[in-house]
Amino acid sequence: MPERIGFDRKIRRAWMDLAAETVLREQDPAAVRAALDRALASEVRGAEARRKTVSVLTRIWLRVPEAHRPLRDEALSLWGDMARADRLWLYWGLTLLAYPLFRDVVTVVGRLLRVQERFTTGQVYRQIVARWGERTTLEYAVRRAVRSLVDWGVLYPIRRGKGPYEATSPLTTSHAGLPLWLLEAALRSHPGDALPPYDLLRLPSLFPFRIDVGLDRLHASARFLILREGDGRELVTVLGRG
Repeated sequence: MPERIGFDRKIRRAWMDLAAETVLREQDPAAVRAALDRALASEVRGAEARRKTVSVLTRIWLRVPEAHRPLRDEALSLWGDMARADRLWLYWGLTLLAYPLFRDVVTVVGRLLRVQERFTTGQVYRQIVARWGERTTLEYAVRRAVRSLVDWGVLYPIRRGKGPYEATSPLTTSHAGLPLWLLEAALRSHPGDALPPYDLLRLPSLFPFRIDVGLDRLHASARFLILREGDGRELVTVLGRG
């Protein structure tokens, strides 16, 4: 049974930056929540709506399971010196880890965009229901997830403020280690323990990114362990998967 929905707010890209900067500055979780609440007061109306938005952000950046903390800590260490455009790679990976619903939504979006130029939230919702079942807040959460992707700059609404949606141009980076970091985050978020190399490099959940990583770099990376099946097929898993 899938986990609780959790990701049910529209999360702006600027708020992800704000959350990272706050976690870097504040050590106490209560201080982080209070600082985010104050910072969002002019943009998110209502104490309850703001509390839920802060909860989404802190689950991504602060309330991280122990197995994922090294990736989170690595993201924070890279944050300050990284170009703003490249930061999207970091919070995409952390959001995949934090929210199975987000992972499933972007996986569906990625699959749809492989076979058609545009999609609607209704198409995404129907596929999400097949996995998550009928839930009262699920349609709302799917819409908010898609609108977050628009704000993050990876989707474009054909009609102003509404779908259908198209993908924007694939994102590239000159940072040599960033694609491998994102691949590790995506593989750790994946329901299975291992994937064939080709499938890992073409995960639909990573549809906004151009992953220029060859098999030689997967083999050489200390992030991954390459397993060889009896029939000679290779599978990629992560070292120390928790």
